[in-house]
Amino acid sequence: MRVLIVDDEHDIREFLTMALDIEGWEVRTAASGNEAIAIVPDFAPDLIVLDQMMPGLRGTDVARHLRGQGYGGPIVLFSGFISAQVENELADLGITPVSKPDNDALMRILHAFATERERGHAV
Repeated sequence: MRVLIVDDEHDIREFLTMALDIEGWEVRTAASGNEAIAIVPDFAPDLIVLDQMMPGLRGTDVARHLRGQGYGGPIVLFSGFISAQVENELADLGITPVSKPDNDALMRILHAFATERERGHAV
């Protein structure tokens, strides 16, 4: 399973990378939305974890761009603040929200996506 972690916080990227490496997943990271947009075409992630509040592009901006470019895989927005407006944007984009710092919830969601993918179900 290939996962792209997009977060401007180095510690978050490192924690998630270590946790997913243990699971045997291939992980790439990006510190900004623009970096993520550049990585996706070549890396072709099975799943993307995005922070919302980053310098430059917000997570929902990145997701909207990637959806417009044809990325149809699951996206999880992992953020410390998810307003009602952002929740509406997420629903329109088919994105799952998870509040920071609930790392356990994030890992459960990632495993659920992986399990569904292994079973051959669309996620």
